[in-house]
Parts: sequence; C-alpha cells; structure tokens
Amino acid sequence: MNDEQTRQLIEHISDHIYAHIHQILAYLSEGWDVKYTVSGPNKWLHQQDFTYKKPKDTPHKFGSEKQDEFVEH
Repeated sequence: MNDEQTRQLIEHISDHIYAHIHQILAYLSEGWDVKYTVSGPNKWLHQQDFTYKKPKDTPHKFGSEKQDEFVEH
C-alpha cells in the first residue's frame, strides 16, 4: 500500500467496526485489488495502535427496557 492508501485505510477502520481480520482483507481486496495473508494486516493493525475489543453481550432474558438500560451503561 502507498501512503495515501494507508491514510485512507486508517480513516476507514477508525470509522467502521470490524469483528474479524478477514473482513478487512475483503475490504482491501475489493477496494484496491490487493491481497494479503492474515498475518500481514494483523501486524500492521497493531503497529497503527488498533486493538481488538471483545463486544459485550446483552442479556437476552431481560425485557427490552432492561436491555436498553444495559446497553446505555
């Protein structure tokens, strides 16, 4: 990737949430027709100070009001 593509990718990843690296690989493949293995972008993401954060679960047994309250906290 060149400097402009790097800047665009950082901006894109900052604005979109990806749960898996393969989603980012698909974005790169579709957008710029470049192919990477999983390890390359994974190392690049860490070098750019991106981190993985496991999403919090919403308790499904609560009613909708309790779920909304949980999400707000």
